[in-house]
Amino acid sequence: MRKFLYIIFLLLFSMAWSQESKSPPEFFVEIDSEVIHIPSSFSQGVEFISIRNYFLFEPGKSDIDSTKLDTIIQQYGNFLVRNPDAILMLKGYYSSKFDNILSPKVGQELSKKRADAIFRAIALKFPAIGDRVLVSDDHNFEASFLDSASSLDTRVEFDISVREYSERKFYPKQRAPYWRESYKNIINDITPILNSVFSSNPDIDAIIVGDGFKSDRKGYQWLAFLKKRLCEKIDERFSKRIALYINPFSAQKVPSAKLILVPSINCGGIEKILWQKPIFSPAVVCSIDGIETLPNEFYCSFNIFDKFRVGIDKILSSDMKLNLGEIPAVPADFGLDFSLGEFGIAKKSPVLKIESTDSFSGVWSFKIFKPEHKKFLTFGGAGMWNVANAIHCISEVADQGKITMIASGSNDSLAVVEAQKFWDILATQICFITDTKPDKLGSWFEKNNFDVELSPPSKTSDEIIEKTFTDENSIEIIVQFLGNTR
Repeated sequence: MRKFLYIIFLLLFSMAWSQESKSPPEFFVEIDSEVIHIPSSFSQGVEFISIRNYFLFEPGKSDIDSTKLDTIIQQYGNFLVRNPDAILMLKGYYSSKFDNILSPKVGQELSKKRADAIFRAIALKFPAIGDRVLVSDDHNFEASFLDSASSLDTRVEFDISVREYSERKFYPKQRAPYWRESYKNIINDITPILNSVFSSNPDIDAIIVGDGFKSDRKGYQWLAFLKKRLCEKIDERFSKRIALYINPFSAQKVPSAKLILVPSINCGGIEKILWQKPIFSPAVVCSIDGIETLPNEFYCSFNIFDKFRVGIDKILSSDMKLNLGEIPAVPADFGLDFSLGEFGIAKKSPVLKIESTDSFSGVWSFKIFKPEHKKFLTFGGAGMWNVANAIHCISEVADQGKITMIASGSNDSLAVVEAQKFWDILATQICFITDTKPDKLGSWFEKNNFDVELSPPSKTSDEIIEKTFTDENSIEIIVQFLGNTR
């Protein structure tokens, strides 16, 4: 018996040692300059874009217009390169109505041709990631994109998933604010997976979605309880990558929550500098201790007050420079998270302080999918949570500002009604993030010298930002702000 136990012990020790030996090394990053000054009277325009999770084909066709496909292929290709655990599943569809197809067999063949065309385009441009791009052949090829048939049905969907992770659900007890004991087992089960995913994949975030809860501060407290327990187990720096969203459009009567991984590129996570005056393009050199041979390229995430990620910069090991010219800049402390793929994330985040010389101003435009559609639920919910955090961060550094919520509608009056619907969601998130009671939110905006406007696209001033808002499935939130050195 002793001999048997001894053998079991050796096997377990060997397995543990093997796992320990495979764990990534701890490494540390230093930067050569901890303070950067933006120029005098600095002004910057930034657009945060959400990439569509589908590509539309002309009715009855499977050939590709490369001019329309280039951007989406480039973004998904770059995403897969930066995130080694991400898998892209392509799902082709047809519409009996819009493709004028009566035979399911013919429709299925057309659907597969569409998905294959997208696959070839990605594999041709990004051959190194071809093994992580798959084509589905077992879904409902005639499923509509929205709740009913529409012109969006002649499509290929881009479905991002992560190895070893599947959606997890939580169920509450009848008495608030506690969850069934099973939540502890779920959190213990997913903690190592989330730590690994967040460490190696800088563009993959998570969202806790609540269904069947009232969309108010108390509803968000239910979700915050789960997030708090989860963050007690994972690296505390990953807290900012977990969004909360109560789904006010849910018809579910029994409350529940689910934890889903989401690609940031679908949630307003792609930043583009539209202008900056004067030009601001300093570089900071970093050094890494703990890894003998660095990958040819790796990434750094910039996080205002370690709450809101404003951008990700690619760093070449040949020069080790962080180029700040393509990063939204405001006078604030930026936490820097360095992600080196298989080596994971740096042990500690250096802090870069950006200071203003005198006055500064900015216009940040967020293009977010409407979370009322099931296809955009997680994208829109996470995107709005990010906007709420961005507004909170800006209020900490700006002297005054204005938030404009823009939505489309068949006429201006209906567009304003639509904008109000989504403003209510965003306002609830701002209340929770800033710990402000709903009836005091107006006072919070007044205290921070912020105005709020609900607007149809036709009434938006050209002076604010270039008019690119055209998608009826999206909303646009424009945040204007200015301030002086404090």
